[in-house]
Amino acid sequence: ICSFPAEILSAIFESGKSMEDDSFQEKGAVDGRGHDVPFEILVSYTCPLFTKVALATPRLWTSINIDAHRPRASVAVYLVRSGSCWLDIRIDQAVHNIQMGDIAMNEMLDLILPHSHRWRSLSIGYGCERINHPIVMRLCDRAAPGLQHISIAVDDVDFVNVNIADGDVTLPHIFRECTSRLKFVRLRGLAMHFFRPPLNHVVTLHLDQTRSVPILYNTFCEMVTCSPVLAHLSIYGDIIAPAPWPREANIIRLASLRSLRICGIAGDIYAGILMGIDAPLLESLTLKDVQSHDLDALWKRDGIVHSRYASIQALLFLDFDLSVLACERVFQTFQDVINFSTFHSYIRESCVVDLLLRGAIEGQAGSQVRWPKLQILSFPFDYYGDDEEVAEVVMEARKACGYPLAKIMLRATLEEVQEMELEDKDSIIEAKFFWETEVWPANRTNLDHDDTLF
Repeated sequence: ICSFPAEILSAIFESGKSMEDDSFQEKGAVDGRGHDVPFEILVSYTCPLFTKVALATPRLWTSINIDAHRPRASVAVYLVRSGSCWLDIRIDQAVHNIQMGDIAMNEMLDLILPHSHRWRSLSIGYGCERINHPIVMRLCDRAAPGLQHISIAVDDVDFVNVNIADGDVTLPHIFRECTSRLKFVRLRGLAMHFFRPPLNHVVTLHLDQTRSVPILYNTFCEMVTCSPVLAHLSIYGDIIAPAPWPREANIIRLASLRSLRICGIAGDIYAGILMGIDAPLLESLTLKDVQSHDLDALWKRDGIVHSRYASIQALLFLDFDLSVLACERVFQTFQDVINFSTFHSYIRESCVVDLLLRGAIEGQAGSQVRWPKLQILSFPFDYYGDDEEVAEVVMEARKACGYPLAKIMLRATLEEVQEMELEDKDSIIEAKFFWETEVWPANRTNLDHDDTLF
C-alpha cells in the first residue's frame, strides 16, 4: 500500500472518513480518557507516509466537535488543516454534560467565528442561553452564506420575550443573512421560540418540543408553511398543548411534503396533525408511542383520511403496537402501503401479521386482500424465537394468494447478523437480516447525530 500514489491514498482516507458513522463511534478505538478517536487522528498516526498524506488532505479535518474535553489548540489545528473546505461545527454544552467555562468557550468562539463563511453545518446543544454570556446568539449573529444544515437545542434561557416567541416567522431571529442554501433545520427545546433561522427554503424541518412550553397554533402553521419546498417534517411533543388542535377546521396545506414523523406525549397530536394537514404527495408516515385510542378520531373520518393519504407507501410504527381492531382500521385507511415496519413487536406477536395471514376480507367491492401492494415487512428479530419459520409462513401465504412479498426484514444486532450469515449460508428462507439504524428521511445522505428522539 505504500506504493500507492498520494492522491489515491488521500481518496481512500476521505472515503474512510465518510464511512465513520454511529457504528464506528460505538465500537471504534478510544483515547486515554475513554473518548472516541476520530478516523483522521488514527490514520495520521499509523506511519510517516500516512501522516504526510493525511495532513495534506484538507477534507479529513472539516468536522470540528467542541466540548469541555476539547483543547483549544486542537480546534486551531483542524481549522488550519481544513484549508478552505466547508466546515461541520458541533458544540455540545448540554445540561447533562460537563460544562465548559465562559472564558474557555469565548476563546473557542473567537477561533471559529472568523470562519463562518465556511460553515456548512452547525449543531449547538446548550443548557441555558444567558443574556450576559450568550453562545447561541453570538454564533448565529454572523454571516454564514454556505450554511446548509443547522440543529439548535436549548433547554432554558434567562430571559423571556413573548413578542419574539410569537412573532412573525418570516422575520428570523438568527442568521438573518442566510441564503437559499439552508435546507435542514432542527429546533429543539426553546429554540423553536427564540432562535428561529430563515425557513423559506427548508426541505427538512424538525420541531422537537422537549420542554413543556407550547407555541401558538398560528405560529406552528407559519413555521411549517414558510417553505414551499418542505418535503420532510418531524414533530416531537404536543407543540400547542393544552390548546386543542383545530383539525379540519383549519387545514394546513403542505403541497411538497413527502415524509412525516409524529411522536406525542398526551396523544391528541396524532389525529390533530393527520386530520389537520393536506399533503397529497405524502409517501412515508412514522408514528411513535401511539396508544390505540389516540387514533379514534381518525377512524371516525376514515373515508376522508383515506382519500387524503392515498399516496402513503411506507408506514413505520415505533415503540408501540395496536389492537387487532385498530390494525384493521390501519389496513382500511392506508390501503396502498408497500413497506411496513415496526420495531416493537416480534413477527410472531404482531397483529399486522395475524391479519395478513387471515387472507382476504369481504367488502362492498367483493373479496379484497389486505395491502395488495405490500412488498416489504420489517420486524425486530428474536434470536431465541421462531421468527424465521414465521417469516417463511408469511412469505408462502402471500405467494399463495397471488400477492407475493419481495422480502421480510428482521432487525438483529450486528453480531447476530454475522453469526447467522455463517450458520445459514445454504438457507432458503427468504428473510433478510439487517442491523443498521433507521435513516430518516430515507434519502438523507448527511450524518445526523442529533436525531435521537425517534
